[in-house]
Amino acid sequence: RITLDDDVSTALRVVLEAMTPAERVAFVMHDVFAVPFDEIAEAVGRSSAAVRQLASSARRHVRENRATAVPRAEHDRVVRAFHDAARTGEVGALLRFLAPDVELRSDGGGVVSAARNVVSGADNVARFLLGIATKRPTMTMEQQQFGDGLGFIFREDGDVIAVMNVDVSQGAITQVWIVLNPAKLSSWLPG
Repeated sequence: RITLDDDVSTALRVVLEAMTPAERVAFVMHDVFAVPFDEIAEAVGRSSAAVRQLASSARRHVRENRATAVPRAEHDRVVRAFHDAARTGEVGALLRFLAPDVELRSDGGGVVSAARNVVSGADNVARFLLGIATKRPTMTMEQQQFGDGLGFIFREDGDVIAVMNVDVSQGAITQVWIVLNPAKLSSWLPG
């Protein structure tokens, strides 16, 4: 099993998790580790042609989900401004930093409570985030540098309960990912 470290962007992790297991194996083994299709086919019990098709489908996922990268300084500027706006507790303040078509995804891994569906639209995302803050008044939101730029760690009673990363484009947040699944927070939890 291949694990992804903190230097791999959150966006790529999300794309990899959206792939079927077979697509992910074909993509990682061939495109990352340069294993020939024939060897992959033998290892997974499929034909070479099927493995080629899986890798092609996986590449299509990557292409379709590739965001236009903004310079790290611009990304971090927007994230800091968003953080300041979040502290006001006002929807209007958050709306200035959320793209109209922003999407929020959360991952509780079936272990902890998380949004079951994608939260879409700036107003819905802003209200969702502020609603969480209202329901968990002792929770803190700290800025944290990740492999793909500034994001947030949420703590409650000193324990990490979530990590949030965002994509930024044209001065606004376009994607929000919140990881609450304790298995995926292991690097943030005490050993």
